[in-house]
Amino acid sequence: MRRATHLGLILLLFLRAATADQQPQHLLPMRHYTGESAEYRRLIYKHLLVTPGQLGRMIYEPGWDSPEWAVSVYGSGKASTGFNAYRSYHITVTRVLESRWVTSIWTSLPSNNEERLHKAIHTSRADVQIGPELALAVRSAWATMLSRTRPEEDRYLYMDAPTVEFMLGAQRGQITPPRPGLTSEMYEIGEALAKLCALQSAQREAEERELIRRLERFEAKARKA
Repeated sequence: MRRATHLGLILLLFLRAATADQQPQHLLPMRHYTGESAEYRRLIYKHLLVTPGQLGRMIYEPGWDSPEWAVSVYGSGKASTGFNAYRSYHITVTRVLESRWVTSIWTSLPSNNEERLHKAIHTSRADVQIGPELALAVRSAWATMLSRTRPEEDRYLYMDAPTVEFMLGAQRGQITPPRPGLTSEMYEIGEALAKLCALQSAQREAEERELIRRLERFEAKARKA
């Protein structure tokens, strides 16, 4: 089974390289999920989306047996006056904890484990407070990219590959997998946001400034795509 998985991954990488020049530079509409896939998504939202995410979210689904994770950017406490809408701004990162029984939300489902049982899902959580400039830069970049979400020809869609979902309020879009260009860059920015939770205060301040510049450059490219 694992050999087949490795062969599938090799084929996936080959296909990505072969069509790199034709990859969409935009997100795709959310698929309509039913049955086990719908239950999988319900569990992802239940266990990983544990805070507000009104300024932007990203969910990473590896596609096989690696743990899923999510990053949410949000404001807390309504500000009474002033430019900022919230009193404070935050990032929360949640990850599925691997164990000998469950390696991902996908493997917690009965059809995806040897015991054919629903298995308990455990997660970790990390939080950090950020400045309003970074939070609003995320919201602006996510809004620009999500506003350009549209369908793509089926030949560029992959099954059982890493899927990344992006959210901003009611706007949602996904890509399977991230492609060379804007969608890959958006995913990498999501990774960088998640890594802020592990940095010391002084280092985090410098990284926030760089991320703001990076988001501004990314949004400018997205507006032209």
